[in-house]
Amino acid sequence: MRGLSQDQTKGADDCWIRAASHEDVRAMTRLLQELFAVETEFEFDEEKQRCGLEMLLDSPTAGIWVVDRRGWIVGMVTIQLVVSTAEGALSGWVEDLVVSSAYRRRGLGRALLKSATNWAKRQGATRVQLLADSRNVPALMFYRKQEWLQTNMIALRCAAAPKPTGRQIPLVFPAGVRRADHPFLNRSGASGFLSVQSERES
Repeated sequence: MRGLSQDQTKGADDCWIRAASHEDVRAMTRLLQELFAVETEFEFDEEKQRCGLEMLLDSPTAGIWVVDRRGWIVGMVTIQLVVSTAEGALSGWVEDLVVSSAYRRRGLGRALLKSATNWAKRQGATRVQLLADSRNVPALMFYRKQEWLQTNMIALRCAAAPKPTGRQIPLVFPAGVRRADHPFLNRSGASGFLSVQSERES
């Protein structure tokens, strides 16, 4: 991971945002288990998540940041660089932004996201983007407050094995939330995932 040493910043309640290390993998795996319990598109598999984290840590085109509270990891985010032909430059893909439930609403998610996007910009990325679960209304509200913009793109995927079933996942809204109140979803509501992007700041 290139250039991560610059991203040690002080957060709230003795929390530090710092670059992750291999020693943090077990704690980050625990956080991914918490994230996947909400984003049910994914199924938690400890060995797969551990392997993925190790690969990101070893990659020169990826970065992971964690929230460290007195040696206890309570939040994380990952980002990877890809080449965008539309931009004619690098683009950053943000994933796995999660803060443990006991430490939310303290600005830690915002600080993690800023660390990841700042790193991508230093690597030459002209755009940063992510996929958001359209059923996770609190997460969508969070990104909207950070001034991330909805795109018209939807996510499609194909697994090598097992064969994709083509099963459509219905949109489920929390009690009291109507489709019309959804912060990003348009009225057609066709996609279970939405693409969100943030343009590069000057």
